[in-house]
Order: sequence, then structure tokens, then C-alpha cells
Amino acid sequence: MSSDTPLDRRPVKLLIVDDSNIVRRRIERSQQFDDLQVVGTAANGFEALELARRTDPDLVTMDLTMPQMDGIECITRLVKLKPGLRILVIS
Repeated sequence: MSSDTPLDRRPVKLLIVDDSNIVRRRIERSQQFDDLQVVGTAANGFEALELARRTDPDLVTMDLTMPQMDGIECITRLVKLKPGLRILVIS
């Protein structure tokens, strides 16, 4: 079996970060791919950092405007925590 087959790939771990519960749930429900696994959702940057430490995501969807810690500050800290982390800004 080649290494490109779906059986050889682990799911991409996704962390969803947005202060809107509606947006978080919509992103969570819309992921229709077997190779994505939602490992957590966060309403602000502080929650996102804690979840990122615990869940080690491969991909983060990030809102920019959030209370307590905005997306820009969170992205800066996440990249220091996990260089090479892929972040998709959804704002």
C-alpha cells in the first residue's frame, strides 16, 4: 500500500477560535472531511492558547476581533508556541 492512501494518514487536528458561538458551531458542523478532527473550540485568545497546549492542533481557524485577547496577539503567541502551525483567518 502506498503512503498516500487514506488509511495511512492521521486526521488533521483542527482548533476553531471565534468569539461567536454561532460561527464556531457553523465551522464545526461544516467540516465534512474524514481527514479533519475538531479538537476544540475557543471563544478568545486565552482559551485558544490553553487548548493549543493541550491538543497540539495542526490547523487553527482564527477570528481577529475577540474580547480579552484578539486574534493578532493570539496568532503571535501560537506561532511562538508551535512554529509552523497553519492558521486560517476567518473574520
